[in-house]
Amino acid sequence: MPAFVLLIAALALAFLLSRLLRLLAQFRRIQRIPVSTVALLPGSGQAAVTGNASGAQLSSPFAAIPCVFWSIEVQEYRSNGRSGSWRTVLARTSDAPLVLDDGTGRVQIEPAGAALFLQDRFAAQQGMFGGLNQSTLDALERLGVRTRTWLSTSRRLRIRERQIRHGERVFALGEIARAGAQAALASTPDAPLLLSNRDAPALARDLTMRMLGLLALPLLLLLAALLIGVFG
Repeated sequence: MPAFVLLIAALALAFLLSRLLRLLAQFRRIQRIPVSTVALLPGSGQAAVTGNASGAQLSSPFAAIPCVFWSIEVQEYRSNGRSGSWRTVLARTSDAPLVLDDGTGRVQIEPAGAALFLQDRFAAQQGMFGGLNQSTLDALERLGVRTRTWLSTSRRLRIRERQIRHGERVFALGEIARAGAQAALASTPDAPLLLSNRDAPALARDLTMRMLGLLALPLLLLLAALLIGVFG
């Protein structure tokens, strides 16, 4: 087998292993830290809460939906000879803090550096089999993303937008901090805040499925290599 093929395979396996370990660490945090009421939050350490979200009234960049938090990602398809891949050209989130109220108290959520597990609320694509409406094109331009190439052809783009809306039920797990007199949950360098609009059991199931998917991929590649070796 050529050396460059082995190198690519090794890099791919290293990426999969890194991703798998990250998901495993997040899964273990959810399993290890039970959901607490805000009134019973400890003074320090990691904590998990579930409550209804509130905060600054924002408008999401693409769908223009009222919300208290948003996250967007824009990717461009870049071809390389016979193949290609999607590359992220813009990833941005709102930075205003949220507040979760579980009926026993309120805790502030600092979204900077958070690992997000939110459902897509808006998705669109330009090129091949789809186009973007004018309001989406205008939003891209305002965000600094060019929608056409230097040859004036449309760039092949896809967009994802996720939001947390006022009153939505939200799960958060992070490091206890203080925002004035109010308790807050935030990220640390070693453990990002986990933020989801699913409860803890549903998020744990989602992480499990993601890990199983990552484990299945190298096994399928190995099986394909064995079949090629036998029948090739």
